[in-house]
Amino acid sequence: MSDWGAEKYGDPCSECGFVWTTTHAETLALLASIPARFREALGDHDASARHPDLTWSAGAYVAHVGDNLHIFAERIAALDLGAYGDTVPYDPDQLAEARQYEHIPILGALWSLDHAVADMIEAVEHSAGKVITMIIDDRGPQNITDIIRTTTHDAFHHVRDVQRTLETVGGSAGESAKA
Repeated sequence: MSDWGAEKYGDPCSECGFVWTTTHAETLALLASIPARFREALGDHDASARHPDLTWSAGAYVAHVGDNLHIFAERIAALDLGAYGDTVPYDPDQLAEARQYEHIPILGALWSLDHAVADMIEAVEHSAGKVITMIIDDRGPQNITDIIRTTTHDAFHHVRDVQRTLETVGGSAGESAKA
């Protein structure tokens, strides 16, 4: 098990409260709850709202999380199917620019997020019982539980970013996320 996430963000994460010692099953359950957490946080607020201290709009974070989960689901599936080699990094800011996150309608981003979560869970479940290890540049070797923890943390953390954004622009953005 890698301590990368706990060392980088704290355990629990100092910003979103994600607990890095969650079990594999607990992490998958939390991952499954991510689309509902985003929908609750967004409510009927304008998804183009921006927090002055954050990179993207509320809606752009939804698009990012969907893309990140889909990318890692694809990577897990590839390893499960016999691929090997180092994990090639991607730049989320370049992907955001290429996909024009700020212009993706929130309903499409939420649809994509639903499918990305389902794909991630399917990839993880399909690989059950196999040794899956990704070598990630800044994280080192990551087993399947490490991978779902880091991707679920990313999603969970960005739910909190959406809540912060919408709290800043006025009104409640749903209850605080708890792991």
